[in-house]
Amino acid sequence: MTPSFHQSILQQAPIGYAYHQIVYNDAEQAIDYEFLEVNKAFAELTGLDPTALTGKRATDILPGIRNDKFDWVAFYGQLIAGEEPVSFEQYSEPLKRWYKIHAYSPEKGFFVTLFTDMTDKIDTLEKFKQSEARYRGLVESQNDLIVRVDNHNRFTFINEKYCKTFGKKCHELIGQTFVPLVHEDD
Repeated sequence: MTPSFHQSILQQAPIGYAYHQIVYNDAEQAIDYEFLEVNKAFAELTGLDPTALTGKRATDILPGIRNDKFDWVAFYGQLIAGEEPVSFEQYSEPLKRWYKIHAYSPEKGFFVTLFTDMTDKIDTLEKFKQSEARYRGLVESQNDLIVRVDNHNRFTFINEKYCKTFGKKCHELIGQTFVPLVHEDD
């Protein structure tokens, strides 16, 4: 297989790819990194123009990177010191996006990132958590006994009022059948 074949694969891949070189100060500390190569998906996932990246430093392309809560330069500087690839999820403040990133160093002073955009997934999960919290708050504030049971009459949800009424803890009842709690006259 020729290098152009591999380049073709990288350019057509649906995941972002970037090849970087660490920039060091005189004390051999990582102070920046330079973009050497990116693929088409990189541009789509970041919104950055790939033709304006090659040979440019990250801090020039993304000035806000210095103020990001996550220290990208230090992280990648440490990455190249190790031999193991790393996978992680991280929010990029300058790009306002969440990414799942796989990074490794193929040789000293250089690193590769492969990544996907997780922003929609994270946003959906956050909305679900907020919805669940609203639902739970509504259910727990009721004076009514509220339960949910499965097809085998086992509790899958019990509100606090139900537990207090029967003098039980929720964890004691979840997964149990409700039949023993029903009065014989009912």
